[in-house]
Amino acid sequence: MDAQATREIMWLIPFWMKVAMYACFVIASAIFAKGLFEKFKFVTQGKSFKEILPKKLNFENFFRTIFFQGKVTRDPFVGIYHSFLFYGFVTLFIATEFVGIHADTPFKIYKGPVYIIVSFLADVGGIFVLAGVALAYYRRYIKNPAYLTATKPNQEKFMYGMIIALVVIGYVLEGIRLWATGMTPMEQFYSPVGFVVAQLFGTFGLSEATWAGTYKVLWMVHMLNTMAFIVSLAYSKFFHIVALPLNALLTPYRRGAVLNPMDFANENAETFGLGKTSELTMKERLDTLACVECGRCTQVCPANLADKPLDPKLIITKMRDVLFHQSGNTTVGVTHATPAEGAATAVLGEDINLWDPLAIYASNELDSCTTCGACMEECPANIEHVQVIMDLKRYKALTLGDLPPAAADATNKIKKNGNPWGITQDDRFKWAEGMDVPVIEAGTSIPSAHLKRSS
Repeated sequence: MDAQATREIMWLIPFWMKVAMYACFVIASAIFAKGLFEKFKFVTQGKSFKEILPKKLNFENFFRTIFFQGKVTRDPFVGIYHSFLFYGFVTLFIATEFVGIHADTPFKIYKGPVYIIVSFLADVGGIFVLAGVALAYYRRYIKNPAYLTATKPNQEKFMYGMIIALVVIGYVLEGIRLWATGMTPMEQFYSPVGFVVAQLFGTFGLSEATWAGTYKVLWMVHMLNTMAFIVSLAYSKFFHIVALPLNALLTPYRRGAVLNPMDFANENAETFGLGKTSELTMKERLDTLACVECGRCTQVCPANLADKPLDPKLIITKMRDVLFHQSGNTTVGVTHATPAEGAATAVLGEDINLWDPLAIYASNELDSCTTCGACMEECPANIEHVQVIMDLKRYKALTLGDLPPAAADATNKIKKNGNPWGITQDDRFKWAEGMDVPVIEAGTSIPSAHLKRSS
């Protein structure tokens, strides 16, 4: 490899633009930190974060999610395009860090073999990112399956546009720089995409002054777009980059549908179960932030597949919209925060706040859950849907006295006849009529022949 291979860092960029870049970086980082702090308050509600910690942190799940994308790759198509996006961005981030170290520290590392390898990987990584965006857009908005319905589709499209702009403008800047600085033939191997773009620009016949002015304008746009991306990490669905690894760390591996304990001995308790959003656990609040609306839970839910009125994804997104509405946060639209069909005031009571979770869930929607935990097993964000559903059902059953008609009927029959079928004591043995079934009567015992036969 060429030991002298390198490029000029901050080519054509005056000092004031460098100062502007770092000033914008400080501002963007501060806004991002503010967003993180708001999310932290949203989850903890003034409580100690230690309360959310399990007995044993799931580091295996944590590292699998960070480096190998966790459960995302269970769907091969999603695994391909998400891998393109993830690993492509990793290479672009590494390249940016190498440039920053070379430009602003005494360590001039972006040269020789390091430059050749990193420059090549960054060019290829950008192509993978663009391919990943194209495949993701195709799946969500062209194929457009029902389970992928998004709460804020325009926000998602804006995110796609931001990613495309980051990569495309980066290629354009590279092409201008290569063309204007008299690229060497080896650049076609070091920077293959930039080399092709530079060759294209060579056919335009523009003056050096025009290219220089264009470069500076695009550099500033690229820089501001990068800072906007940093900010958006805390205020859009990009937040899953932070939330998913954290949720993976806090969720016990294959815990399943384990119910939260209730304190029935508390004489001051006026309700049981989840009746108000203030009664949500910190883990349940974090789950609402982690949801990326991928619909995996909906795809595997047996109740949903049987056309029951249950969509596990909506259980989480409706709760999230309510929480964001109550906190005054408008970064996620309150698309679902309306009373669900069938959630009659006769059941819920007119004195219950509209933003109480039960005001947006229908009674039969919650009762459709079989607590199988398929949604939790498949969810790449490690969301525990069943915990929320069961806590809501507890409130509905134990506080409101609202039971499914079949369950209420079975309960009354058990109270009256000792069995859920309503069969009287005199009729309970009619099923054995005409059969050679031994019957134990008072003062008698089963014949030994029957004992031998039954054994």
